[in-house]
Amino acid sequence: MIPGNNKIIILEDGNFYWDVVRLDQAKELFLKGYRPSEVSQIMNEKLIDVGLIYLHLLQTDQIKNLEV
Repeated sequence: MIPGNNKIIILEDGNFYWDVVRLDQAKELFLKGYRPSEVSQIMNEKLIDVGLIYLHLLQTDQIKNLEV
């Protein structure tokens, strides 16, 4: 928490810095229909970090939202 106010920084431990090869690997897995939890296991990465990749790929229109 930041002293003097009631705000916190979230996702401080999240990985926001990725190698392009790893981003492409995740993108290909998502395009093949793998879910974030599966991509996390395949890539041996934390689910929260794969979630950040997923959000990035969605926001940049590199993938479409998964069907639930």
